[in-house]
Amino acid sequence: MICLLFLVFVQVGMAQNQSNQVNNLLNQGEVFLEDYEFEKALAVCNQALQKIQSAKRKSPSNLASVYYLYGRIYEKGLYLDKAIAALTTAIKFDSRNRQIYERRANIFEYIGKTEQAEADFEKAANLKEIKKNSDRNEITSIRSTVIGSSTKILVEYPETFQTIRFKEVADYVTKLDISDSDKDGKYSNSELVAGHVLHLFTLGKLVNFNPKSDLALWKRGDWLLHLNEITNQLFWISAETDFANAFDINPRYEYLVNRGVVRAKRDNKTNYEFSIIHFTDAIKLNDKCVEAFYNRGLSYTKLNENEKAIADFTEVMKLNANFVLAYKSRAKAFRAVGKINEAEADEAMLKKLGGK
Repeated sequence: MICLLFLVFVQVGMAQNQSNQVNNLLNQGEVFLEDYEFEKALAVCNQALQKIQSAKRKSPSNLASVYYLYGRIYEKGLYLDKAIAALTTAIKFDSRNRQIYERRANIFEYIGKTEQAEADFEKAANLKEIKKNSDRNEITSIRSTVIGSSTKILVEYPETFQTIRFKEVADYVTKLDISDSDKDGKYSNSELVAGHVLHLFTLGKLVNFNPKSDLALWKRGDWLLHLNEITNQLFWISAETDFANAFDINPRYEYLVNRGVVRAKRDNKTNYEFSIIHFTDAIKLNDKCVEAFYNRGLSYTKLNENEKAIADFTEVMKLNANFVLAYKSRAKAFRAVGKINEAEADEAMLKKLGGK
């Protein structure tokens, strides 16, 4: 009897020791993932999985944790099919983990598998025991979209070309903008520039990890395009190269829009003509793209082709009646061709919408 109890005690101790080793490896993997060290993070996951598989008793919770980290690595590395497969395996080992369903749902939603996304969101909501009347709010807070712009942002910003942002990059830029205001002088300009460059290097790791991913190139191009502190022609050229390569991999209109904006930033006649070509090609792929019509209109104004610009701004308003900058830009175009009454009507609408 004593021997039996001793064996049980030893087995429990070994299992606990193995669990601790797995958790330590997963914590190390989290650090690597945060730094975009994808290969190292995957290697740590492989080690953790080997430890579990070598044991007589394989812990389902440990297996779920390992596959969940695999899924997050592939998601951040933009191998989305692999991410879904890993998360699906994690669910097999832990079907009560709400976070796994949420993460898989976001990927499903992004790649357009709406029904699968809704099912996962619903499952996540049920696991949190959310009442039917409130779980849609919860689901909304869970969702993350890759692309987006809001009327409020357009109201706040001056008349400028509008890119289609990669959400994660946009969120990072917002955080940096907060530190850029730096009222207490906590960071010097050189430190802020170093922070921008450091993040650029991390995005370079993403592209190296997944060189055939159009999303990886878009993400890096987006960051290059929006470097506020150290933006120059070199970064714009690099951004355009990334958008061009992304389009070669996957011909999405978003890449053409952003490529056109890069051209327009160079602020000369030839580049405005090139930007119009890119915006026009984007419209051919998506004739509901507000940014493409607005940006093309803005490029036309730079070339004094104001009638064409007016037509594009009018199209923007048909697609989005609250796109404030369209009223501002069309009013200027109307004045340029002598249509003062029409300009004043747009200026009145601009004021009504809260624009300046």
